[in-house]
Amino acid sequence: MFRFRDFYHLPHMDSLIEQLVADRAGMVLLAGVDQRLQALHAGGGFLPSGRSTFFQTLLHELLSADSGLQCLALVNEKDSLRVPRAFRSRVSVHVFNGQETPAETIRQAARTPGLLVLDTLDGDTAVAALQAAQQPGVRVLAQM
Repeated sequence: MFRFRDFYHLPHMDSLIEQLVADRAGMVLLAGVDQRLQALHAGGGFLPSGRSTFFQTLLHELLSADSGLQCLALVNEKDSLRVPRAFRSRVSVHVFNGQETPAETIRQAARTPGLLVLDTLDGDTAVAALQAAQQPGVRVLAQM
């Protein structure tokens, strides 16, 4: 698994990443262009992108920084989030099945302290995710 030190970046980014990891509440939102080429995965499956790599790396940093942090990941596709073996006991992954409302699932998940990970933040999930981030002891990591 990548760490941020594996990437070439501007030196002042180190302190910003440390601050993101050290904060224990609120929301971290990763936004950017996602360059998945549909033609490359026409056979199905999930094609990783630069943004998803950064997202995975940030998740790894958050879990590494706090050995007691429990995580619930709510994802649209099973392959959209890869959990390193070292963290599998602390991360539960829930794949939306279409019979549930993602916003309601997020609201229910926010009742338990820990890290709530959303692979996609959109118009259907944004309000519930922001409300979850306001709950004591809940931290939200999302991307859009």
